[in-house]
Amino acid sequence: MADLVEDIASGRIRLVLEHIYPFDQALSALEKTETRHARGKLVVKVR
Repeated sequence: MADLVEDIASGRIRLVLEHIYPFDQALSALEKTETRHARGKLVVKVR
């Protein structure tokens, strides 16, 4: 896991975030994944 984080931080692995959802919109994020039209990763932000 530490190697993965290092690769992302250094730019060797490019991580594409499509959208960051607040926790109260987690259902919307789930619905988006079910469409299979997401172009990047969907993130649900939890405090």
